[in-house]
Amino acid sequence: MIFSVIYKKRSQKQVLFLKKALRYYSDSLLIFVLAVNINTPQ
Repeated sequence: MIFSVIYKKRSQKQVLFLKKALRYYSDSLLIFVLAVNINTPQ
């Protein structure tokens, strides 16, 4: 019983971390794409 609660909390923390990592990754990817678009002559 307690184990499942601990596991649930841990998985919630992991999901939160994954969301944060995904947001950071998408932001950096967006910045990278913008930088490439700016650097390449039209």
